[in-house]
Amino acid sequence: MTIELSPTRRNPPITRWLYGLFRILPLSPSRKLALALDMDWVLYHLSHDYSRRVFPFNEHPKRVATIAFLKKYISPDNKVLDLGCGSGGLTHVLASMARSTTGVDLIQEQVHRAAQAITNPRLNFIVADLVDYAMSYDSTVDVVTLSHVVGELEDPVSLFLRLNEITSTVFIEVDDFESNKLNHYRMLLPHTTLFTDSSGRRMYDRDGLVQEIEEGGLIIEEEECRHGVLRYWCQTQST
Repeated sequence: MTIELSPTRRNPPITRWLYGLFRILPLSPSRKLALALDMDWVLYHLSHDYSRRVFPFNEHPKRVATIAFLKKYISPDNKVLDLGCGSGGLTHVLASMARSTTGVDLIQEQVHRAAQAITNPRLNFIVADLVDYAMSYDSTVDVVTLSHVVGELEDPVSLFLRLNEITSTVFIEVDDFESNKLNHYRMLLPHTTLFTDSSGRRMYDRDGLVQEIEEGGLIIEEEECRHGVLRYWCQTQST
């Protein structure tokens, strides 16, 4: 896809204002770069927050790509376990594809909201810690989905190893740290800010996530790096 840029004779006022401000700030170029990177990080996350308010879940560009990816693999006879389901947006979509779907999350308010949103006999929600639930799970499922939760886990590899015992396939999706080229500058400047909400522990680049997936005994069948996220469809050792 080629994107045509609209020519303009004058920069927007905020651009001229910021460039002027940075010229007069009594800071070194390194400090100015760190400040600009911090501003970019905040605005990047603010833009994503508002994108979720502008685009309905099933029309959000990132989610449209996720759903298209999953449709290639989820079958009508599948039993799906969505660990870390949050408010259940993806869980409801999975329930429309599979024979049965269970969403698991520790935040009771979100789970109750998800359960009340849609009545579907093929859909069930459980309030529980996703790791504890997986470790004590005494049955098997066809698919386990981990959508934007791996970065919140203390020990993802241990969970991956456990999933080898209860499912044949695993879907993993995380934000792609490398999707923003400015992040490479951040890693070289110790006084830049990298933050997330209180539940986030880490972000991944492609090499880092693949390493943990392989350490967890999962075999990558397909990967996709689009819309600022990494998506992996994996086979387990039980296949």
